[in-house]
Amino acid sequence: MKINILFKKSKHFNKLLNDGKVKGGVRISNRDITFNFELEEPKIKESDNVLGVDIGVNDLLSCSDGFQTSEDVHGWDMKKIQNKLSRKKKGSRSFKKAQEHRKNFVNN
Repeated sequence: MKINILFKKSKHFNKLLNDGKVKGGVRISNRDITFNFELEEPKIKESDNVLGVDIGVNDLLSCSDGFQTSEDVHGWDMKKIQNKLSRKKKGSRSFKKAQEHRKNFVNN
C-alpha cells in the first residue's frame, strides 16, 4: 500500500540524506514519521596518545599520566572543602556558603 505524505525536510534530514541514503522502511506513529538511513561506518582514529581521566570525590581529577588536582592558590583542596561542608548544619547560611565554595573550586 502506498501513502503520499507531505512533509518539510529539515537541515538534519538533508545532512543525513547527503551522507547516506534512505532505507526502504518508514515508521509512522500518531505524531511522528521516522526515516531510517543507511550510513557509512565512521573511520576510527588510531592514536598512541590516550589519556584516562577519573573524577573522584577527594581528588577532583586523576589522570593516567600521573597528574592529580591539588590545592588551589588559597590552600584548599576538595577533601578540606568536603570536610568543611560536613560540619555545617544543612540549610544554614554557612552551609550554602560552603556549597558555593565547593562549586567555585570545581568550576575553577
